[in-house]
Amino acid sequence: MMVDINNIPRAYTETLTILNNISIEEYKKIPSKLIDMFIKYKDINYEYTITEANFEKQPILEETKIILAILFKDYWATPEQKDKIKLKEKYNDIQDELMKREMYNPDNLFSKSDKKEKVIELPMVKYKQSLFKKIWNKITSILKK
Repeated sequence: MMVDINNIPRAYTETLTILNNISIEEYKKIPSKLIDMFIKYKDINYEYTITEANFEKQPILEETKIILAILFKDYWATPEQKDKIKLKEKYNDIQDELMKREMYNPDNLFSKSDKKEKVIELPMVKYKQSLFKKIWNKITSILKK
């Protein structure tokens, strides 16, 4: 999942719209400095409204999803949820590390691969002197005498 830096101001706008629709208790858990940053760097030309009654069907930027996931993890999650998130992150990190180790394993770096090298055999070609070269050689041999 790649973050498009050009979408960040729009993501801040979407995040602020969503935060304006949550309960006051949940909103107050977010530091005011963070809210101020969202306001300062939001895209003022981008209009985002919540139109779906079922929020899961609401179109939303990937960057906004990431911001909301971070807000959930840092401010809204219960201790049990935070522990589960940490375990999942640790598991993902281990999987990534194992994948990298397999891809860049120095033991397999110089080992012969399963692919067999193709050896191309070319037949020997007898060299034939061109007619011009034969004539030229004859002339030079006569002149040398």
